[in-house]
Amino acid sequence: MMKFAFISFLTVSLAFFLHILIVYYLPNVIMLIAFHQMTYKYKTQTNAFFHTGTPSPELRNVPKPDPNLLYSLCTYDVSKHPVRFTAPVPDCSWSISFYARNSTNFYATNDQTIGSNDFSLTLVGKKYKKRVKTDINTMIAPSDKGMVIIRISIMGHKHPEDLVQLQKHALCTPVLSY
Repeated sequence: MMKFAFISFLTVSLAFFLHILIVYYLPNVIMLIAFHQMTYKYKTQTNAFFHTGTPSPELRNVPKPDPNLLYSLCTYDVSKHPVRFTAPVPDCSWSISFYARNSTNFYATNDQTIGSNDFSLTLVGKKYKKRVKTDINTMIAPSDKGMVIIRISIMGHKHPEDLVQLQKHALCTPVLSY
């Protein structure tokens, strides 16, 4: 009976600690893999967008990509400087999502809520928090590193190549004068 209780206690303890490790660390590992792929596989610098272009069967830079969407991805680092994100908002379905280092989505907006043809947001690291007055165009990042994804729908658009050209105007640039 004592042996059974000990094995049960050991099993439950191991399961508990394994669960905590997986829940806490897995999102960070997923983002590390995404950062690694952006840097080494797609040769993209930090604080610069990678634009996928017109969808094709070979497109696998985004997990389970929608063939009706154009994707722009940027890994950001606000540890040394704030980063400004600017993008034209086309006259079709458009969205931008910001993810922290642990893959938590902390900000998202779309063409319906922006109310203009241009998107602009400055993301600031926690160490600059006291220097910056946050407003509608400035936000404190929950982590120094993360990822931003812009999605543009080409569904029903007569000239998707125009959207590909527009997509290339999305910028993710460090703000050196803060």
